[in-house]
Amino acid sequence: MHIFVTVGTTKFEDLIKVLSKQQVLSSLYELGYTSITFQIGEGIYEPNSSVIFPSQSQSQQQQQDDNNTNHTNKQQPQQPQQTKQQHIQINYFRKKPSISEDMKQSNLIITAAGAGNLFEALSIQRQQQQQSNTNNNTNNIHNNNTNINNNIKIIAVPNETLMGNHQLELAKALDENRNVYMLRIKDFEHVIINEKEELKRKLNELIPLEKANTNAFRKIVDEEMMI
Repeated sequence: MHIFVTVGTTKFEDLIKVLSKQQVLSSLYELGYTSITFQIGEGIYEPNSSVIFPSQSQSQQQQQDDNNTNHTNKQQPQQPQQTKQQHIQINYFRKKPSISEDMKQSNLIITAAGAGNLFEALSIQRQQQQQSNTNNNTNNIHNNNTNINNNIKIIAVPNETLMGNHQLELAKALDENRNVYMLRIKDFEHVIINEKEELKRKLNELIPLEKANTNAFRKIVDEEMMI
């Protein structure tokens, strides 16, 4: 599966850096993701093209083996162990006239919570769901949620270093509406590494955005879109 990360037209160094950490990438690999494309905007930090790591299950087994060795009184020569290396393929670019195709080709979009990026991702997510429903109807399948878990998932990460923007409010509203899963940058690493099952559950519960269902939500959208 593929991840597309986008920061928008400016930069979001903290997001790119945390997603480039070995433990974070290892956790994403454990969730089934094997490639990432970064759109880094004006950021200075550039991700490595490939990060190699042992699987977490192998690391845990190695630690257990080490503990067992420490508790035995027999002095036996240690045999070299073969460790299967894993990696996530990484690509990046700064800007493009359009990132729609990058979003469409992804299974997970991790985006700064600017209105432009968010609503483009949500629009693609909705189109994909409509196509799934059309395919289901063609096959006489009437449950509209049959393929919902196969749709693009969206994680919104507010860039709270920007002044005078509504990224946090917008992401919270969309999170409450179950259109995106909001992760603040201060919690990002912990959740990805230590709460993988909860993360998977929340992503699988996401639904496409149909319309704003509260006055507060509409107000944020109107302000962001300058309506």
